[in-house]
Amino acid sequence: MALGNSNAAGSAQSIFLTSVGADPAQAYGIGLIQTIPSFGKISALYVPTNANLQTGTAGDKSFVEGDSSAVELGFVGDLGVKGLNIHLFRNEASKAHSAVVNKLTGENYGISYNFGTVTVGYDRKKTGAVTANADITQDGFGVAYAVNPQITVAANYTKAEKQGTSTDAEARSVSLGYNLGAVSIIASYSNIENILGTAGADRDVVYLAARTSF
Repeated sequence: MALGNSNAAGSAQSIFLTSVGADPAQAYGIGLIQTIPSFGKISALYVPTNANLQTGTAGDKSFVEGDSSAVELGFVGDLGVKGLNIHLFRNEASKAHSAVVNKLTGENYGISYNFGTVTVGYDRKKTGAVTANADITQDGFGVAYAVNPQITVAANYTKAEKQGTSTDAEARSVSLGYNLGAVSIIASYSNIENILGTAGADRDVVYLAARTSF
């Protein structure tokens, strides 16, 4: 996997984006996906009640028009180019109440290309916050190398900038994946600087996981 970052670094106040904008995919809604052969898939999603902005019952995901609805448009595909992968998504929520300054918006764009044993990629995420001067823009760069069919090594760099904070947050990570067939093992180490958008708020994160497939 060429792209990634250690967003969840043990702090709820991290300015790294774990979700983008309204994130309507986490609520109930109506969606449509259209496949275009040798090009990609175009999608549209409408959510009548977006759980991220509920001002009433916390976590309400009922299929009714609520305080805030949301829409998301997206594209995933290779444009007919072998080894290429592109994703483009944008979402927007209606204002939850009159006190909200701006509509909550999200953008997630990315591209990766596989050269055989090497994959390189870049993505940009942006959340347009409901409060003024609080937008977050995040850029991620990654490269992965398949040593053999079982072993893959990867390196990633991610930078997040939040309006109103004094310092950009940066994350550098290296990871190793080992595929045993039905079981795969992933190990990674991340060094994260200024995670809260202030100098000196640093973290070191070690991640180990075992995944199974049947």
